[in-house]
Amino acid sequence: MKLKDFSRNLPCYYCGVAGPSGREHAPPKMMFTGFDCDCITVPSCDKHNTKKSFGDRAIITAIIMGASQMLKNRGKMLKNRDNSSFEWTSNVLAAIKLIEPNFQQAKNEVELRDFLIDPSEDLDIPTPYTHLGETIYWWIKQLTAALVWSLIGRYEPNIHWDETRVWSPGLVITGEPFTTENAASLLSEHHDLEQYFNKLTWHLGWSAYPKNYPADIYSFDLCFIEDKENWQGMNIGFRHRFYNGISVWYAWLKVPQEIVDSLLVATSNNDN
Repeated sequence: MKLKDFSRNLPCYYCGVAGPSGREHAPPKMMFTGFDCDCITVPSCDKHNTKKSFGDRAIITAIIMGASQMLKNRGKMLKNRDNSSFEWTSNVLAAIKLIEPNFQQAKNEVELRDFLIDPSEDLDIPTPYTHLGETIYWWIKQLTAALVWSLIGRYEPNIHWDETRVWSPGLVITGEPFTTENAASLLSEHHDLEQYFNKLTWHLGWSAYPKNYPADIYSFDLCFIEDKENWQGMNIGFRHRFYNGISVWYAWLKVPQEIVDSLLVATSNNDN
């Protein structure tokens, strides 16, 4: 499927500010360092492109830092959680190796912190903490908006991107570590919600053209919601998968029916 591409003269994909526009990559190029693939590109105003490059680096570093910790502590992790559905592919291992040298450069944005106040020896594993707080929620909203633009090729004023609901089973907003008991309760809630989302019907999304993104580095799926009344009017869900599912993010939103129809056509081609 040939996607729409960046044009300097078009309005910003996210807010509709008139051009001239800069080129925004979705996801950021840093994620595909060392891989031979094309990139989805969209027109962006300065606010939604260059001014968020700081966040791009911190967020990608945080994800890879978490993957690096998982890799180093595989023995402990396997004792305490079900990793049967995760595979350490050669691409994921290569991505970790390529970005690990940048950890020190991002130390003012991301660091390792203790997640538990009272960890047992097997659970004494620090996790990435980013100083950007909720910035990653906006990052996911903008990625979702860029993917939709790449399909329809225009800014859609009837989609209120700022109202997109974003959630990840792997993110906890906190400044302090948890007790083991509180952490177990919270992670159980996250697990249950993720299991519910996973039982919905998902359709594979598109990729860069003609050289696709490595699917185990980044891919996304879509869910078409029929019972909108129970979803507060939301009718589309995106599931973003980074590094073979090390980090998974959901984005739920409401879009006009003509956009739903375009998304259905795009995913039906991928389902066949």
